[in-house]
Amino acid sequence: MNRVIVRNLTLGAVTALLATAAHAQLTTFANFTQAGGTRPYTFTNAGSSSTFSLAAPQAINFYYQVNNEYNGTGFATVIPATMTLTSSVGAVATGVVSLTQPMTGITMVFTADTPVNGKSELLRIVANSGGNPGRLGGFLTGTDGGSNPSFSGSQNGALGDLVTMSSDFVHFDITTRRDYSLTFSAATPDFSMNGNSYINSFTADGTGTFASNPAPFALIPEPASLVFALLGGIALHRRRR
Repeated sequence: MNRVIVRNLTLGAVTALLATAAHAQLTTFANFTQAGGTRPYTFTNAGSSSTFSLAAPQAINFYYQVNNEYNGTGFATVIPATMTLTSSVGAVATGVVSLTQPMTGITMVFTADTPVNGKSELLRIVANSGGNPGRLGGFLTGTDGGSNPSFSGSQNGALGDLVTMSSDFVHFDITTRRDYSLTFSAATPDFSMNGNSYINSFTADGTGTFASNPAPFALIPEPASLVFALLGGIALHRRRR
């Protein structure tokens, strides 16, 4: 009888935990700020061959907001790192006052300057159409004549893969949605559309935030580990009694 009770208790706890995670809202798990350089993020208008990229790896400060092997329990620990970014236009830009430039073939990689246990890839993001022309991987948006455009994308499990994330330190095996959002400042010249229907060339400074639902695996114990932990706690309670 006791075994049945313990088994039901542990499986019930696991089920409740996973159900809570499945219905949780997006959780910000990391962000970065620029650490040097002047307007390194560059959109180059070349018609249908236009690109948005970093010409060279950019120095950044990366911050995890989840516990993992790199930061231990130090939330928001500054991690000196470098970032690379490549992407290309997926379609012509649209809009009049608010402009949107669809992007595809997006790859962002964040690499720690100092590896931990031989590992250094803090986060890798790959976003593309996945064969769905309506979802191209990301969108560069901003107000016509403004200086603060943004670059964002979202993967929703119900709509098919669009944004994938991987890391040496957190895992996204059970995530059903993964979002990235980069915000730019000091865009020079101002954000605008060219007569060839693509955004005009510009350079800008940037920061970024990353979120998922549920939070990366580093925040959620494996179900098996949770079962063993619960069983250990129950056994200890019995010994004390």
